[in-house]
Amino acid sequence: MKKNRKNAQGIVRKIGAFDVLNIAILLIFAFVCLFPVYYVLVGSFNEGQNYALGGTVLFPRVWSFENYLWVLNYKLIWNGLLVTAARTVVGTALHLVFTMTVAYGMSHRLLRGKKFFRGFNLLTMFFGGGLIPYYILLTELRLTDTFWVYVIPPMYSVYDMLVFLTFIRGLSQDLHDAAVIDGAGEWQYLFRFVFPLSMPVLATVGLWSIVGHWNNYFDTMYYAESYESLWTLQYVLKHMIEAGEPLYYAGKELNAQTVEFAAVIVATLPVLFAYPFLQRYFTNGFMVGSLKE
Repeated sequence: MKKNRKNAQGIVRKIGAFDVLNIAILLIFAFVCLFPVYYVLVGSFNEGQNYALGGTVLFPRVWSFENYLWVLNYKLIWNGLLVTAARTVVGTALHLVFTMTVAYGMSHRLLRGKKFFRGFNLLTMFFGGGLIPYYILLTELRLTDTFWVYVIPPMYSVYDMLVFLTFIRGLSQDLHDAAVIDGAGEWQYLFRFVFPLSMPVLATVGLWSIVGHWNNYFDTMYYAESYESLWTLQYVLKHMIEAGEPLYYAGKELNAQTVEFAAVIVATLPVLFAYPFLQRYFTNGFMVGSLKE
């Protein structure tokens, strides 16, 4: 059975079996993605000893804020939050500026050896030296056990450079020529024209970088584990989960799993708050870069 439905332009469109099936599949997919998050949220508000009797499903059986109070009073959580926030802000800013600058250089018509640079960049996307040579390199550069190991290696991404390159090629060459005639240099044109016009693609790549920095704990595990002051938030959570030590708050023993649930929610909230502000740029970042004049 088909139903008629008007779209935003007032055109009548028939809703068929495919539409119903498509909506059903998307609803199931959304449920599969969201239910684990909801389960963790419910478990984080459940009293630990009661949770041990059989978990929860839809609502906490016994409400409790002890899990969150323990997490908020855990010193390493706050230190990890500061380290993660710092690496996210600094690392994302450096990544966007450096990668966009390389993309602008690669897009310039007067760049010599453009084919060589393009081929060399693509080669690094598919081949690498491996973890041990990479660790030796970072050690020789004296980046291990420092904050800069979080922000300097991820400054450049070939894939993100190609995304920027596609967008820059869609900009009018007349704009560049007019800026040069008015006395602007390449750096002035880059920062006064290219960057402002690239906000959709910058927001998209920036969101990728933010999520990558926020969720990364491998850097800490491999290159900065020696100092607790350099532990990121995600590595602190990993340490909590693997430690398996008894947890106490106000003299009461807590359930380690419900405390872990609360820690996961605390670690996830900043990204959830940031995402809505960048969401409107997310789709545009893909579409604008593919448009040609």
